Amino acid sequence: MHGTGDWRVQDHDSIRMAEKLYQQKVPFRICIYEGADHGLMEFRGEANEQMFSWLERFLKNKEPLPNLKLHGI
Repeated sequence: MHGTGDWRVQDHDSIRMAEKLYQQKVPFRICIYEGADHGLMEFRGEANEQMFSWLERFLKNKEPLPNLKLHGI
C-alpha cells in the first residue's frame, strides 16, 4: 500500500518493487491511494480493511496464493 502524497518514499518505488515481484512470479497486491501520506491516514479504514482481508485469506484461512503462471484459453 502506498500513498501518492508520501514525501518519505516515492510511489514509483513501490511500483518498481511490484514489477520485480511480478517478474519473479511472486504473488502480491499493490494498492495506491491518491493523495495519501506515508501513514495512509486519509484512508486508514480502507487500508486496514485491505490489510486484514489479505491476512485473513492467506494466513488465517490458508487460502492458496494466486497462480501467476500464464493460463487460460
